Amino acid sequence: MNFLFVLKENHSNQIRQPLADEFDWSDFLSIGFSHHTEIIAKVKDLDARLFYIHECATRYWSKYTLRDYLKADLYHHQGALPNNFAQT
Repeated sequence: MNFLFVLKENHSNQIRQPLADEFDWSDFLSIGFSHHTEIIAKVKDLDARLFYIHECATRYWSKYTLRDYLKADLYHHQGALPNNFAQT
């Protein structure tokens, strides 16, 4: 069973697997097995999984840093910090 390719529902209510070109394979291959097992065990949404894979690859997160961000649910809280910038 390929854990990354969990069935995903698209807009036409057809269930399909994500296409290979929908994410960067270099990100996927550049993180360790322990990172993948953490993501698979704790994240059910494919878009969130791809987000965490990309973040691990580009920010060089350790497994423990990834666990902290998974626990904090960074995917759903990104960009939600209060700020004093005007919206454009």
